Amino acid sequence: MLVALVYGGMEFYHYLTKSKQFTLRSVEVLTAGPVNKEELIKLAGIRANANIFSIDLSDTKEKIEKNPWVYSASVTRALPDKIQIHYVAEEPVAILSSMDVLYYVNKEGKVFYKITKDNSLKYPLIYLNSALSILELSPSKLMPALRVVSWAERSSMVNLSDLGDIEVRGGVYSEELPLLVTMAFPPSGLSKKYKQKRRFFTMSFSETEIDIQAKRAEAVLQHLLQQGKNPKLIRLELGKKIVVKMDQKL
Repeated sequence: MLVALVYGGMEFYHYLTKSKQFTLRSVEVLTAGPVNKEELIKLAGIRANANIFSIDLSDTKEKIEKNPWVYSASVTRALPDKIQIHYVAEEPVAILSSMDVLYYVNKEGKVFYKITKDNSLKYPLIYLNSALSILELSPSKLMPALRVVSWAERSSMVNLSDLGDIEVRGGVYSEELPLLVTMAFPPSGLSKKYKQKRRFFTMSFSETEIDIQAKRAEAVLQHLLQQGKNPKLIRLELGKKIVVKMDQKL
């Protein structure tokens, strides 16, 4: 019986992989997104008139995911004669500036696309002040800066338009002022209540507990506005101690 089952299975596999009924007729990209469908089909490298059961779906998936705008992909067979491709597109949340070149960064800190002149620049700018190259850069190095971006997205006091550049420091700077954020003052959530000319100042964060530091920053900004004072630098990386340097020119 076992031999019969094995033999039957082999015969069935032979039928699936050799039958003209399962000859590939079309490859479909079912996701509407930023990737050109023809380019994605070409990247998949599926041979015309191949048997759909002879196509390695895992290998095809890996090829498709080499496109920088594809975050993840799935490849399936649709009987009797189609291969269907679905993908999740990458979503930039910030722009990384390194060695005078700009790149898109996703929410996980992955640098996935080199920006050209036709791409949007509407995202917050992260500046890498380090000798690290893009190939050497780990996503974890950018996560503190991305948490600042996330704070600006969620806060009722601060929004993305208030952010200038975010400088990620490394090397000799790593122990002091590791993260510098340029921000508008007053922030958007308070600008209508406190009718004051907007200007930019700097905040410094440590690389950990960004949410706690951001909450303290909001309290300090509220207090400074109530006192009619203008900050030049707010240092938040010192634990519970916060140092505020005032702009004496105003």
